[in-house]
Amino acid sequence: MVIGSGLIGSIFYKYKDDENVVIFASGISNSQNNVAEDMKREENLILQIIEKYTDKLIVYFSTCSIYDESKKEDPYILHKLNIESILATKHKNYLIFRITNPIGKTKNKTTFLNYFIDKIKNDENFEVWSKSSRNIIDIEDLYKICDFIIRDNKNKNKIINIGSPNFYSTSEIVNQIESHLNKKGRYHIVNKGGAPIFDNSISNEVSKFLNINFKNDYLDKILKKYFPTDELLVK
Repeated sequence: MVIGSGLIGSIFYKYKDDENVVIFASGISNSQNNVAEDMKREENLILQIIEKYTDKLIVYFSTCSIYDESKKEDPYILHKLNIESILATKHKNYLIFRITNPIGKTKNKTTFLNYFIDKIKNDENFEVWSKSSRNIIDIEDLYKICDFIIRDNKNKNKIINIGSPNFYSTSEIVNQIESHLNKKGRYHIVNKGGAPIFDNSISNEVSKFLNINFKNDYLDKILKKYFPTDELLVK
């Protein structure tokens, strides 16, 4: 079963008829959205799922931003930690994936790359945080890693970090987008931000076993795959 139809829910469509696994991908799509009603909705939904599917494996997607010291008091982060705690204390069969920044085809303009691409494409002013860095992963690679861990069935009742081996500064990401679009962005540097530092050993081990290529051109390939310039720059 799959609950949620966004980027993550869509990529896990093969689980929609699975009688043993519940993919819970119906979280808050915008991490900057601190509306209490949306957080309460997700909390109520996870409680309903726990009560209804007592014997199924529940897979929940949290965030590696939990490890970013600059965000430790952020309501969204506190909310994610609360949901993790609810699942861990009230259900006997779960997997929590703390994920980084999955990139795929989506209409959600609040995702990390979409935000910068739209700002540059539309000649809009924006900030680049000098102390900020992000771990980016192709949604298809994230699926392969998570799917393997779920099917492997050796990590019951664990929290596992999922990401790529590569961390990019925000400046580097913006520069690569500028190069991809062949267009200069209108931004100024701000001395703020942070970076999620986390143990990525399980994810890295699985990605090597699956022969997932995380070489230096990984971000460039993601941009070309999901943000083709012939579509982005159409007038």
